[in-house]
Amino acid sequence: MKLNIEEKLSTTVDALSRFSVRKYIFPLEVKYSEKFNEKDFFDESSCDYMDFNKPWTIFEENKFILFKASFDVKKEENQNAYLCIDTFINGVASTIRPQGLLYLNKKLIQGIDINHSEVLLDDGHYEMLLHFYTHSFSFSFPLYFSLKYKDKTVEQTYFDFETILESLQMLEKDDSRYLSSLPIIDKAMNILDFRDVNSPSFFDSLLRSRKFLKEEFFSSFCGKQDNIINCIGHSHIDVAWLWDLNQTRLKSQRTFSTVLNLMDRYKDFKYLHTTPQLFEYLSKDNPSLFSRIKERVKEGRFELDGSMWVEADCNLTSGESLVRQFLYGINYFKKEFDVDCSCLFLPDVFGYSAQLPQIMKKCGINRFVTAKIGWNDTNRFPYDSFDWIGIDGSSVFTYLISTCDANPRIGVNDTTYTNYVGVISASQLLGTWNRYQQKDINNLTFTVFGYGDGGGGPTKEMLEREKRFSYGLPGLGKTRLSSLRETLDEIEFNFRKGCKKTNSHPCWNNELYFEYHRGTYTSVPRIKKNNRYAEFALSNVELFSTIVKELGLASYPKKELDIQWKILLQNQFHDILPGSSIEKVYLDSDVQFKHLFDFTSASIFSSLDLLGKNVKTKKEYLVFNPNGVACDGFLYKDNKCFEVKGVPSFGFKCVNLKENDKNKVWVKDKEIENQFFILKLNDKGEIISLFDKRLNKEFVKNNDPINRFSSFEDMPFQYDNWELTPYYYEKEYKIDSLASFSILDEGDRKGIQIRRKYLSSTLIQNIYLYSSLDRIDVVNEIDWHEKRQLLKIFFPLNFDCEYAQFDIQFGNLSRKMKPRNSFEEAKYEVYGQKWVDMSSSDFGLAILNDCKYGYGIKDGVLSLTVLKSGSYPYEGASDYVPSFTYSLYPHQFNYQKSKVIEQAYTLNRPLIYSKIKTSSNSLSLNEEVSFFKIYSNGTYLETIKQSEDGKGIICRLYEGHNQRENILIRPYFPFKKAYLCNLMEKEIKELPISDNKIELSMSNFEIATIKII
Repeated sequence: MKLNIEEKLSTTVDALSRFSVRKYIFPLEVKYSEKFNEKDFFDESSCDYMDFNKPWTIFEENKFILFKASFDVKKEENQNAYLCIDTFINGVASTIRPQGLLYLNKKLIQGIDINHSEVLLDDGHYEMLLHFYTHSFSFSFPLYFSLKYKDKTVEQTYFDFETILESLQMLEKDDSRYLSSLPIIDKAMNILDFRDVNSPSFFDSLLRSRKFLKEEFFSSFCGKQDNIINCIGHSHIDVAWLWDLNQTRLKSQRTFSTVLNLMDRYKDFKYLHTTPQLFEYLSKDNPSLFSRIKERVKEGRFELDGSMWVEADCNLTSGESLVRQFLYGINYFKKEFDVDCSCLFLPDVFGYSAQLPQIMKKCGINRFVTAKIGWNDTNRFPYDSFDWIGIDGSSVFTYLISTCDANPRIGVNDTTYTNYVGVISASQLLGTWNRYQQKDINNLTFTVFGYGDGGGGPTKEMLEREKRFSYGLPGLGKTRLSSLRETLDEIEFNFRKGCKKTNSHPCWNNELYFEYHRGTYTSVPRIKKNNRYAEFALSNVELFSTIVKELGLASYPKKELDIQWKILLQNQFHDILPGSSIEKVYLDSDVQFKHLFDFTSASIFSSLDLLGKNVKTKKEYLVFNPNGVACDGFLYKDNKCFEVKGVPSFGFKCVNLKENDKNKVWVKDKEIENQFFILKLNDKGEIISLFDKRLNKEFVKNNDPINRFSSFEDMPFQYDNWELTPYYYEKEYKIDSLASFSILDEGDRKGIQIRRKYLSSTLIQNIYLYSSLDRIDVVNEIDWHEKRQLLKIFFPLNFDCEYAQFDIQFGNLSRKMKPRNSFEEAKYEVYGQKWVDMSSSDFGLAILNDCKYGYGIKDGVLSLTVLKSGSYPYEGASDYVPSFTYSLYPHQFNYQKSKVIEQAYTLNRPLIYSKIKTSSNSLSLNEEVSFFKIYSNGTYLETIKQSEDGKGIICRLYEGHNQRENILIRPYFPFKKAYLCNLMEKEIKELPISDNKIELSMSNFEIATIKII
């Protein structure tokens, strides 16, 4: 008769689990209080303790409770004692399960959660205090406090057989490795004597069985495969998501204390964390825990890397903000821990800019790791180890984490979603290797293990399994506990060597577009507007503060700027800025941005006031241009628009405000005209004609208007506020009811206000033409009351263009308007920043915007995505839609020759003015001054700030036309030297200076940083 050895093994594992518990004390006498001192949990004068005699108590959501208990521990020989705090709940996402922070005898021990419910104890008396958080979403659960005494040998024997069982289940039952394993395992089981589990013979049999397994199975039979899987301890802690920032600060303490507790017991265990923001929190919230982490960092066991301040969104964040993510992140780890970062670690971010490789390289980071591209819904990305090449040609070694589950017995060799919160299991070890695609050039992969998203981290069970898996069980590679840096060193070495050997070179020369979560370009529109406005507001403060400091009028507010930059960087976290967090996160964010804007507004106008007091003029107003290019613009005062021409770059011009009496705007019925354009509307408020007088060109097709609104059903299968499904366009509802119109007369601009009704919502647009500005502005006010709908504006044009150019960080990217392959088809919704341009050979149209990021491409037609009214996890994600402006900019030639980029800057960083106040202590500045002037045909000076060391001025610029050119920069202030630096402001070489101008050669899409001393 054929025996079912696997069934016998499963029964043995269950028995060992049961028999490991030698003594069970339940329930412990516990008291609880819902009132306590938040700053001192041990201050009992603030508490109102009551007996906790109903462990099945239902807890309210978002509630903190203190539990306390007194107990004694006395172990027998060869026993481990555990305090057990169990909820016994399953099927609830780990991120929202109950969590607590455990203190024993006033010492922080570890975090408590559904995956970390046992606490190892020594003999002695204990005073327990548990700071307990219920959960984020409403559900009930029991809570049990107990003591368990387990036999050490039984526990270890359990892990031996449990790990073997896991590995066997990854083999087909007719696999030779499976069949060869069974006799050895059966012999080991037959040694076990379960007749009396309290007898010496039982414990003796355990020792003999373990000895047999080690000699005959682990050391002799295993280790036949040559692939290796490095295991890196980690816990992904979202800075905010289904919880607010305050909860994150506690999650960090829970997770890190658990990690340190495990390190005391497992000497080979190493742990990686990658978010400096959390450690800055920790240094303030729990200095003692912070100091303990510092000691482990010095030992090399608590690894810090990752480079960014938070794991930031890389689609919506500006180029300068990405630089600051690196600057603050890398500098913090160096200052606080004396650690140099080596890698950008972004496992959970929703796509990666094509300019990221250059930003990384110029921050000294040459390696990139992610997992999210493995979630693509259309194409499996062709490589897992490759060189990623950016738009300027910079290259970084990239590794895609391949961890996923496998189950060959049901035909699953790997799965769709790769995992950055892995567990050490046979299924995931097999999936990690099976899914990895560059096996021909590298035999080393890695997994990051530890519960995460909401923190938690590795468990003792994972570490115990790894001990056994390290032998290389049948069908699995050998595991090793390792660090990220050591692992990437070895993988990249193998990759380079393998490429030479096979004469191959896996590389990707494009953005790392994420074929999923496309709705995040649009969800929660107010966070998008706050982000864009804050990025430019902080840059303006830096610019003005640098100028007034160099003029000797004020000091540079470095400390306050650091505070506000960190607020912005924090809000660029990959679940905050994309709009995928709960309501509380955005309520907190609103308050933070209000403080930020209060600071920036006060600082900017204080600087303007100082400049105005030091100008020699009889003019009434000082108008400042915060852009690196001279520009024409307008001011809005007393409900009137006044055009101002020729304001110099990063400088000012003194003017008297008066309306333009030469060039006019004419409005009649549904038609607007100026010297450049004739624009006509139909009864629905759509643009049926946009005629450019200069080009003698009509931009709108017959019977196919632009500025056309449509709503679509928005009901994704899952990930409501994240996702935009490809079938959304099948249910289109054109907003084509008759609109009402009124004429707008605002001085140097005139236009038409269009008011539309759609269901319970109101859509208002003000379309403006200017006396002498060749741009059409459309100001939108949306009062939205719908759910499960997507709102777009369409722009079908009267010409074909093969590619559209999309503004990205420090450059732009071409995307096909009509897809040719599945990778291009997947880009039916894409991100762009300040502008997108569609051009033919000799003319084109750019669409500019001041706070939108999502664009649709279908059948050669571009759409701007206005809002996405999803409901989870934030029901009111689009209940409030802040006003926004998009602009139409018809032009001759292509974007390079038509000042598209300049126009986008002028819209996003408009002129600022203040009334001039005379002063007797004037510096006698001229009426028109450029403090920084660049001489170029396509390079843009974007950032002016004080250097981090306080010893100079930093100028950040980039080449935006995809060309090489030699440029000159002329500062207004006297200076001695200029240095080319990397993005971390480390000097690379001294630059030549001629006639007070700095000379620099720029290459295609190059980012350059100059330090002026």
